[in-house]
Amino acid sequence: MNGGKMGGIPATLLACGVITRLGAVVNTAKVELGSSVVVIGTGGLELNAIQGAALSGAYPLIAVDSFGFSLIFSRPPPPAPFV
Repeated sequence: MNGGKMGGIPATLLACGVITRLGAVVNTAKVELGSSVVVIGTGGLELNAIQGAALSGAYPLIAVDSFGFSLIFSRPPPPAPFV
């Protein structure tokens, strides 16, 4: 950040990752309290889908990833299971 202004790359990542993935869960899928959600992948973009599902009150919220180390950095609040 320079003088309170956000640069192009951070703004792009924020717009693409957070708003698009969180919006897909909240607005497109319309996840409601108690809905079951499975998110495939736990990379940077999928983390925002996990956050959107958690904010919507999804339960169970399951994250699936073939790379175990990704799960370490993407844990939603317990007791969310991981596969």
